[in-house]
Amino acid sequence: MRSVIDQGPCRVSWIIPMFTPGITIRIHGIVPAACLLASTGQADVNAQEIKPVDGLAHHVHAEHPMVKDPVAFCFDERGRIYVAETFRQDRGVEDNRSSAFWLLDDLSLQTVEDRLRMYEKWAHMREGGMAYYSTHEDRITRLVDTDSDGVADAVTIFADGFNEPLDGTGAGVLVIDGDLWYTNIPHLWRLRDHDDDGVADVREQVYSGFGVRIALRGHDMHGLVLGPDGRLYFSIGDRGYHVINENGRLMHDPRSGAVFRCELDGTDLELVHTGLRNPQELAFDAHGNLFTGDNNSDGGDRARIVHIVDGGQTGWEMNYQTLEGTNQRGPWNQEGIWHLRHEAQPAWSLPPVDHIGSGPSGLTYYPGLGLPSRYDDHFFLCDFRGSVPASSVLSFALEPDGAGFRMVDLHPIVSNVLATDVEFGYDNRMYIADWVKGWNSTETGRIHVVHDPEFDPGSGSPTSTSDLFRNGFDSRSTGELLQLLAHPDMRVRLRSQFELAGRGDEATLELQDLAAYSIETMPRLHAIWALGMQARNFDGEPDDPDHPLLVIDPLLEDPDPRIREQAAMVIGDSGYQPAAESLVPMLEDPEPRARYFAAMSLGRLSHVPAVAPIIEMARNNAGEDLYLRHAAVMALHRMNDREILLEWSADPDPEIRLVTLLAMRRQGDREIARFLFDQDDRLVLEAARAICDVPIPEAMPALAASIERFIDQDDRSDQQPTEHVFDIEYYENISPGRGTPLREALANRESPDETHQSGVASTSSDRGDQYVSRIIGTIVPTQTGEHVFYLCSDDHSELYLPHFDPVTPIATVDDWVVPGRWSQEPAQVSPPIHLVQGREYMIESIHSEGGGGDHHAIGWRLPDGTFQGPIGSTTGSSKLDPFLRRAIEANLQDHSIDGPSRLIGFVQTSGNSSPMKLEALENLASWFEPGPRNSVNGRYRVIDGSGRDVEAYRRLLQQHIPTLAESGDPAVRSRALAIASELDIAIDDSVNLQILADPAESPHDRSAALVQLVRSSHEDLPMLLDQALASDAPLLRSRARTLQVQLDPTTAVNDLVAASVSGTLLERQYAVRDLGSIEDFRAVEHLVELMDRLADDRLEPGLQLDVLDAARGSNEPRLAAAITGWERSLDPADPLAHHEVSLEGGDPERGRWLVHYHATATCLRCHVIEGVGGEAGPALDGVGSRLDRRQLLESMIVPEAVIVEGFGDESAMPGMGQLLTPMELRDIIEYLQALQD
Repeated sequence: MRSVIDQGPCRVSWIIPMFTPGITIRIHGIVPAACLLASTGQADVNAQEIKPVDGLAHHVHAEHPMVKDPVAFCFDERGRIYVAETFRQDRGVEDNRSSAFWLLDDLSLQTVEDRLRMYEKWAHMREGGMAYYSTHEDRITRLVDTDSDGVADAVTIFADGFNEPLDGTGAGVLVIDGDLWYTNIPHLWRLRDHDDDGVADVREQVYSGFGVRIALRGHDMHGLVLGPDGRLYFSIGDRGYHVINENGRLMHDPRSGAVFRCELDGTDLELVHTGLRNPQELAFDAHGNLFTGDNNSDGGDRARIVHIVDGGQTGWEMNYQTLEGTNQRGPWNQEGIWHLRHEAQPAWSLPPVDHIGSGPSGLTYYPGLGLPSRYDDHFFLCDFRGSVPASSVLSFALEPDGAGFRMVDLHPIVSNVLATDVEFGYDNRMYIADWVKGWNSTETGRIHVVHDPEFDPGSGSPTSTSDLFRNGFDSRSTGELLQLLAHPDMRVRLRSQFELAGRGDEATLELQDLAAYSIETMPRLHAIWALGMQARNFDGEPDDPDHPLLVIDPLLEDPDPRIREQAAMVIGDSGYQPAAESLVPMLEDPEPRARYFAAMSLGRLSHVPAVAPIIEMARNNAGEDLYLRHAAVMALHRMNDREILLEWSADPDPEIRLVTLLAMRRQGDREIARFLFDQDDRLVLEAARAICDVPIPEAMPALAASIERFIDQDDRSDQQPTEHVFDIEYYENISPGRGTPLREALANRESPDETHQSGVASTSSDRGDQYVSRIIGTIVPTQTGEHVFYLCSDDHSELYLPHFDPVTPIATVDDWVVPGRWSQEPAQVSPPIHLVQGREYMIESIHSEGGGGDHHAIGWRLPDGTFQGPIGSTTGSSKLDPFLRRAIEANLQDHSIDGPSRLIGFVQTSGNSSPMKLEALENLASWFEPGPRNSVNGRYRVIDGSGRDVEAYRRLLQQHIPTLAESGDPAVRSRALAIASELDIAIDDSVNLQILADPAESPHDRSAALVQLVRSSHEDLPMLLDQALASDAPLLRSRARTLQVQLDPTTAVNDLVAASVSGTLLERQYAVRDLGSIEDFRAVEHLVELMDRLADDRLEPGLQLDVLDAARGSNEPRLAAAITGWERSLDPADPLAHHEVSLEGGDPERGRWLVHYHATATCLRCHVIEGVGGEAGPALDGVGSRLDRRQLLESMIVPEAVIVEGFGDESAMPGMGQLLTPMELRDIIEYLQALQD
């Protein structure tokens, strides 16, 4: 494609074959003069009081206007700084959290061209249409300290105009011998300034196709670093890639982050490591090991240090970010992928080295000079948290731990700085890029310098780092370069190594001698790496006497384990076949890392005779060292011999079967289905993971059928177990306040107003207001050992186990907790209590309900780790859930009627867990019209249900859903009733009548039963509606009125008007909303009256938003005028005026969900609640005790109005008024107000 860009007086011709690797763009014609911005003189060292550790000094090297929004920076050999600046954040570089309208489209994208088409589809959502994406640019600037006083005094715009719709963020820069490499989605760029005027005159797109999806802003292309093998390494966040290298090899994964490498001429692009979330920066240690910092997803997970290895997989996918609720973050959270190593972790993913910080950004390794000796062998990581006081530069070291590593000496070296990148200049000082404030662009920034005032850089010395780089390495003699391989600065050693490697035969003999005979380890390692570089470019045959690696074999037996490791590594890396057989004995090396590199290289060489020794290495490892397992898997995978894998897949050792399974997973082999019937449950689960997640469609039918082991044809009753017996008691018109002992409150009540027996320790939910419930009965443990009890209720409650303590409760809920949150408060959880299998124990729990939502349940954790909540429910063991989720998904994908039939059988089998039964029901309900996303991992996948047998499906539902509507599992019963309503499946009227009449049933289920009776036109419908209106459940009464509106809106008006005045708040809200849906003059008159009350400030606060919404939904001119009058009456100077209708009346449970899971608001990105969240803002636990409702509203609408001490001078939080609806604001305020100390 040829395009001409008119840039004012400069007409610049670009010849751009789009998305084609290796095409050069040369700028012709008039090039604008470099813009030298005015120097600010000596930078203000107090501009921001960053805090290095004691003994280190600091000053500002450059700041605004010379530095604006710095993301990354680097140095050239003359010490000049190149800064990647971005002005496209939320102004061309978008984020799914603020563009939810295109989420499904984004999840479906496969190429960057698809993303452009998505932009065009949704252009109407952007101001200016497609021009929106090109209004702002990213750029590179060059900073120069011309007078060597330590402060930059000149800046040029090195390259700008990176503002194509697909561009951004430009987040990585690296200068190597005059070439500036720049990562800016969708391209890897190489730029050059031939005349050294500070402006690039050549731009080359080396590779394109990075950044397929939007994902989250900041998950970009970055991490440029030069490896000890002489290759360029870089990373992409979870925006994915679809890239073709010069050999035609496609590298494709649109949903994960990865690390790549290529030669410095741009050839041989390779994929190194996948499954990363946002590997912002990469850093090699002195021994050639590569690491990155990967950030967390604000879902309770933690940021991580990851060891980047050949073929490594770390398990993240961008679709996980969008999964909330019971499957929050999918397998990432549900299966603990992000955790440090644990027993239940997926075997196909390597766990992180350790957890660290919360916002890993820039990362670098100490080159060896400039800081106190404590920092030898240390890394430095920018921990960017959006708030200056919470952000820092962390330091840590990594020590070998088997074939992997462990972290030591983690501590902040520089605090109070919003650091995006950290590098060491050639003057041996640490430089830090400072974003200055917040998350978004402010067009400000700084570069700080931190240094040890006691260090003498030796400037002027022929061996000082700065002078060596300034003078270059190409003019030095081979002997001098060999000596520099022992220099204390790693960068000097590497550049000397690269120069030696590039000299070919001239330096080969000297390098071979140095590798074999030197006493020092580091020069030998650099010599080995140099020989490996030469070997990759060697034109002769492998047995040529001049081959650089001809003398490598003896090094495999060297006494120094690091020499053995790297010698083994370069053999495989360069494909040196003659040394393959010499690697085999290393599979028994005493050092794990030597065994690791030997196995990896044997795989790269596809040395089939090594298969049996590799298997033996894996057998001896017995799964102990995960990196050795990984090496065995990679070796077998790269042998690319299916028969070998099938042969070893029957080995009696489960570890060997696991290794072959994981190799088959990488090959997508359908024969992996044989492991679904393995005697080891771990392998069954790993097979299910592979089939569902890779996916392997040919094996999906076998996965679907495997659920039959959980279907008991002789037990299709779906009844609750009856080992335990509980009396469920209700005492009406009593609600002891907090602090009142609940046993005492019941002392004067002779008997309950209502009672029934149950095998499950839970009451009905949302039953009503002003009552006390009691669960009392016996439990019968099935195991002997330590049991832990859990209490869950709304409002407060007390749990007693008289065997343990007859007087003092073993657990309490002091205020209220969300249903299913069994450990929201510490007091909810009892101490471990020893119980004996088969013995009966009395248990008692008392709960007080004031108003709002209500529930009450007891759970326990058994000695084997199984959690059951409530006690007596069929929760089963969560260890099975990862398998069952995938088997259920496979049945959804089964086009035959066998799929839904199996799902029904699974639900009907009483031994299966309640959560998984619900999962099966959800998939059953959508079988005929499946949604576009995988229910396990959230991937976009389209199932064409058009050919499915709808008649057979409906017959199946009609046969079994009514039975499930009578299930002994309340959750299953409730969902079955809902499915019957959604899919118009008739439930026998007798069942619905029984549910409707039973006050022990939840109001939701009673409402669903009433809906069914309305649909069936039951002959007693008027009487049934009257009974519902007379019930004690506000929700049921409200739903009955809504049904009356549907049946006869004219006669329903009077009841709604009355309910809007005299009912509970919930009823009044429902009634107002229903009135807004009726075109009746009485409804309009009442809404006009309510609007008048709102205007006169006479309307109760909890109803104001509902009245306003009902009025806005009407076509009545008087209501429109009333809204206009109300809006004009508001104080325009008060930013809260429009939002005060959200102060009261919210639903705290919905509010909690929004705070924890809302994709746009992302509250937990900055705030901690219940131990989960970020640290950019204050913790929200107990916030309801500190702030009143208006203060809570202000903190969301005008977050900068009041800044809590210790969290900086400005708020990093965006105003929530544009991100949340008024209803959502109201619910959140209600939830936050309930968070009391």
